[in-house]
This record gives sequence, C-alpha cells and structure tokens, in this order.
Amino acid sequence: MSTSDDPATPRCIGCPVLDISIFSSCPVELLEAIVAVKEVRELRKDATLFEEGAPVDGLCCQYSGRFALLRSSGADEHVVAVSRPGHGLGARDLLQGGHHEQTAVALEDSRVCFVPARIVRSLVRDYPPIIVRVMEGVCQNLSEIERQIERHEHQSGRN
Repeated sequence: MSTSDDPATPRCIGCPVLDISIFSSCPVELLEAIVAVKEVRELRKDATLFEEGAPVDGLCCQYSGRFALLRSSGADEHVVAVSRPGHGLGARDLLQGGHHEQTAVALEDSRVCFVPARIVRSLVRDYPPIIVRVMEGVCQNLSEIERQIERHEHQSGRN
C-alpha cells in the first residue's frame, strides 16, 4: 500500500479516471485534501477487496483493473456487476451506513484509491455535488441490472 507521501501514489489532479469518478465535480482544494488521506491499494487477480456483510470502512475509487461484484444467494454466489476504472466501489453501501451488500473480487491485477468513510461522509455533507455523482452511478447500476433481467427473461422464454 502507498500513502500520499509516496511518489507512486496517483494524484487526483490529472488522474485518467477523474472525469468519470464521483470526485469529478470536486474543486482542486478538495481533491488535494483527498490525496492527503487516501491510501492506494493494489490487489492481485482473485484478491478480495471487501466481503458481503463486512462493515463499510470507506470508499474505493477504482483506478485500474476490473472487479466482479458478487452477491450470495443461499450457498451460491452470483455476479451482479463488473466494475470498471472510475467506479466508486462501496459508495452505495457507505451512504446507507451499514455493511457491504456485495463481495468485490479482482478479476485481474487492480488498483484502487481508498478514502476513509469519515472523509467521504464529510465531503458529502460539505460538498453536495458529490452525492449527485453517486446517484448517477447508482442509476447506471440499476439500468444495467434491468438489462440483465430482461436478457435472462428473454433467454428463458418468459418474454
């Protein structure tokens, strides 16, 4: 893991995924404040970023790689989404204030910038445009789930 003092730590200003992340609307001074507290986490393929049911301790802005978001159903796990760079992993769970509703597993070597929950909550409270970006992401996720349901129903002949 890297810290903000490490030259390998990605800066938010100039980040290739900034424009599609939940932090895209933040002014420069907020982005610099995030850099001061964030932690870069590098995960190898098949590593778990967080587990379903675990308490939410922060938000992970996906810098590179892909993650499968899995949800348990009895003894089975189902892929509910695959994330891409710029995705705010754990954002919805953080705002709900509880536990992760999914497990995030790296599909390839991946890198995320972890921002502690207290910082994200403070940003949401003090800089409301962030919540709009989170809501846009949640809506995109819901639209993708609806498309998956439609495909499944069509494939199973329920159309």
